[in-house]
Amino acid sequence: MGYFVTITRAEFAVPENEEVLKVLKDANWKYHDWKRGGTFGMNFDSLQVKWFSWMTANYDEQVNLVYDVFLQLGFDVSVDGKMVHLNSYDNKSGQEDLFLAIVAPYVEEGSFIEWVGEDGTTWRHEVIDGKLTVAEGLKQYATPKPYKLLAYEIPKTGRNSEDLLGYWIECDPYSISPPSEQFARETGSLPA
Repeated sequence: MGYFVTITRAEFAVPENEEVLKVLKDANWKYHDWKRGGTFGMNFDSLQVKWFSWMTANYDEQVNLVYDVFLQLGFDVSVDGKMVHLNSYDNKSGQEDLFLAIVAPYVEEGSFIEWVGEDGTTWRHEVIDGKLTVAEGLKQYATPKPYKLLAYEIPKTGRNSEDLLGYWIECDPYSISPPSEQFARETGSLPA
């Protein structure tokens, strides 16, 4: 199972340098207890193999670039000069948020990624004061106005192409006048 997530908008670039690569590699031992990808072996620290979601257990020995780490995490990335741009992510969520937090001190202030989950939930990761933050998305609605039923009627007279297209009008479902009468008033075929 899992929870499917997608990036809807991103302006997040990570420096491609040895310092950031070391921080990302060191995560393999520093955050060992936080790994959620899976476990193999006995429940003793020296015999148990654990890994981060979507990554190999020994990713730190396999990668030579910051680019490679984010590829293993499931990001679509591109390189521009000495920056690795996180362009998109369209997969089950893993532990990408942890790695974003790890590199936050090295990315430009205000860098962000906006996400949407499979259930429509939205959130935004943003770097503020060198730390990763998360803000839940909020749905906002305009000021309420009275409901009107959108009704379509084909005129009974006329043969030109405009008449055959018909009319859309808004009818008041709470009116004592039936929709046909409201339509007639709106189109001028009945006195108001």
